[in-house]
Amino acid sequence: MYVVIKSNTSILIPEEYQNDISKELKAYGYKLEDGIWNIPNGIIGTLSVNGFLLEIIPHIDYLSFYDYFNLLKLNLSSDFHKNFKFSLENKSNNLARNILESFKYELIKISRNGIPKKYKVKEGRSRFFYGKTDVVSTSINIHTFSEPPVVNYSEELSLDYYEIIEINKAYVKYVQLTGERILDFERFSKYIPKSKSSEKYLKYIYFKELEYCYDLAYMILNNLNGLLQGKQNNLSLLINSNDIFEKFVTNLIKSLFSDQPFKEKESLNVAKNEDLTSVVSIEPDLMYMGPLKVVLDMKNKNYFKGVSSSDYHQMISYMSSFSSDSAILIYPVSTEENGETFNTLIDNKRIIRYPLNIRNLKLNKIKLDISRYITFE
Repeated sequence: MYVVIKSNTSILIPEEYQNDISKELKAYGYKLEDGIWNIPNGIIGTLSVNGFLLEIIPHIDYLSFYDYFNLLKLNLSSDFHKNFKFSLENKSNNLARNILESFKYELIKISRNGIPKKYKVKEGRSRFFYGKTDVVSTSINIHTFSEPPVVNYSEELSLDYYEIIEINKAYVKYVQLTGERILDFERFSKYIPKSKSSEKYLKYIYFKELEYCYDLAYMILNNLNGLLQGKQNNLSLLINSNDIFEKFVTNLIKSLFSDQPFKEKESLNVAKNEDLTSVVSIEPDLMYMGPLKVVLDMKNKNYFKGVSSSDYHQMISYMSSFSSDSAILIYPVSTEENGETFNTLIDNKRIIRYPLNIRNLKLNKIKLDISRYITFE
């Protein structure tokens, strides 16, 4: 059975598939209610079990799963000029298999080329002096007859850093999904710690060869799940288009205007209850914090349906609270469109609706357009 449904709607799952679908949804943090899945706003992709394939498409008619999937890849790479490697002809369930296959070949490649390592300081106890000695601790040990007394520190090459730990976690999930082990990577995997390190190294040139493998690992860990039933491998791939669009636009603007004071999720308390135990806060997606403040909010909605009354009142609230006269609502579109400006009749504030063509990113045009709406320092 193959069913296509839009995001932010509900579907009654046929009884014979409810058990398997429940297992798949649990991996994503969702659940059925009386056999019904209330699909969260923005969730798109494919949910697949034996005999049942559910494809969730964007609620915006003119956009596709691949439009957002490409933004996900751009978010991971932080390179807005990159083209994604997967073909647009594939459905998202085939894409899940392609991600696993690409991850496999990337693991083989980095294993054969040599996985980058970093130096890690290791503490040791012995009867001899080597490396760097902790004189204070050694002296205390000698006076207290603690054996062995000498505390030394030495540097050794290790695989203890964030990206390779995440790649290894994705490899464990890869084995669970496919039942296949990659021997080239197995000889490294046993030396990679299980706990997450906070140190990131992709910014260093020597570690750049891991970037694509890490991107695939991120998708496997966060967006891809599956059930093994006999010889049939069912894979599901779900992504949150709302989060992806918001993160992409935020990264894009901060990259285009890297020398300007943009702040994400600038929180402001605007009200309290009488006994001061509860606070109401507001938090725009992005704020320009220059002399003339500007509110920027990402709306993953159909641009051609105009501004909703709820969005209008939200922007008025944001502007009033942050002492701003301008707000920019940014929408995803698939063709070049003209923006529009609304001027409020009471206090002369303005709300700009800006259509961002996510299929054809013209960075110079975007930078010029945004510059028209913001008075920079």
